Amino acid sequence: MKVERTARWPNSAGRFIGLSVAAACILTPANAHASGFNWYEHSITMLGLAGAGSSVLAENASIVAFNPAGMTALEGTNVSLAASYWFLKSDPQLTSAATPGIPATAPPTDGGDDSLVDQLIPGFYATKQVNNNLWAGLSVSAPFAIVVDSDRDGANRFLSDNLDIKIFSASTSLAYAVTPTLSVGGSLNFEYGIFDIKTGLPLPPFTGSIKRKYTNFDVGYTLGATKKLGQHAKVGVSYRHGVNHEFDGTRNIAGIKVPSATDVDLPQLLTVSGETKVTEKVTLLGDVQWAEWSDNKQTLIVEPGGNTILARDWNDTWRFAIGMQYQYRPNLKLRAGFAYETSPIDANRRVPDAPLDTQIKYAVGANYVVSDSLSIDIGYQYADAGENNIRLSAADYGVDLNGKMPTEAHIVGIQFNKKLGMRQAYK
Repeated sequence: MKVERTARWPNSAGRFIGLSVAAACILTPANAHASGFNWYEHSITMLGLAGAGSSVLAENASIVAFNPAGMTALEGTNVSLAASYWFLKSDPQLTSAATPGIPATAPPTDGGDDSLVDQLIPGFYATKQVNNNLWAGLSVSAPFAIVVDSDRDGANRFLSDNLDIKIFSASTSLAYAVTPTLSVGGSLNFEYGIFDIKTGLPLPPFTGSIKRKYTNFDVGYTLGATKKLGQHAKVGVSYRHGVNHEFDGTRNIAGIKVPSATDVDLPQLLTVSGETKVTEKVTLLGDVQWAEWSDNKQTLIVEPGGNTILARDWNDTWRFAIGMQYQYRPNLKLRAGFAYETSPIDANRRVPDAPLDTQIKYAVGANYVVSDSLSIDIGYQYADAGENNIRLSAADYGVDLNGKMPTEAHIVGIQFNKKLGMRQAYK
């Protein structure tokens, strides 16, 4: 945090006003379904493999979003256009107790209806071979987006009633083939964030709301390398810099606006991927990813009247994925994948709108070659996002809230891959 910290608001209702937005601020993408900030599902190739091989598999231009060094495996000019649709489902089973200064009837003992809103996630990727050793690339996507529309009578309405967070990312990349077997690359990631939240006003008659709107622009980077190991195996390594989004905006209560600011820390990511061709038709892929979420100790909200600090105490996460590609026909490739990801949040730090727990993912997909220059990827993934047990105390969050929120997601996607030029003999 770059902002100055001061004491918490001593007033219970006042603390609740601040804590409500703080609770929502921890909805940074450790994935309000996926692993860390870098959602792999915006590439349909990766969607069908559960993310296995994300930093090494270079079959189309979408590799540039994960490991820019992978571009060196692509000849000429390549373009990919992707779209995935997320069907999200949560089942809140929550109970709440009275809080000093807030009547017991304010947060009723019910969890409300499913609050996660389905999402459409687009992606555009392009690579260009400049000469025998140099490649350039472009990636445009929304790697994180979440919209929450809670039941107004639910037990979590003072933590978050409506929430809309979107991060738009545009990356420019370069890659260089050092040798025929070793390539390196880097990207600059330009990120624009929109963060809108509405919470219930914890003051009589408890029918009002607090609205906050934030925006931010920031820049990060990605570094990567790939190495061929003989004729049939390859490894890839990528590092994504963690970005600190310093959001500036306003707080609006009954038409009265005041300045408001908060930070959202996105973790640094380290990914190691492997690819090996075991037969003429079968290729195996794997992924291990580490995300440094433990750097998120607390969230700070700066507003007139005092600052508010919310404990986070998140954990680093690990994602393990395995996948397989099978060349069923010359023009049809089948895919399958499985992934396991550890939880970034303990039950006493998990808020209702951040149902982030241990996740298990199952995926299938396919690639169909339409012509020498056009192919289509399709994919489906089911994600079991866990029971999401919740044990929040009034001392930390302004309300005692207990229960669970079983959460799952069904994701479908399609991607068009176009080759615009084949490799030439550069001199």
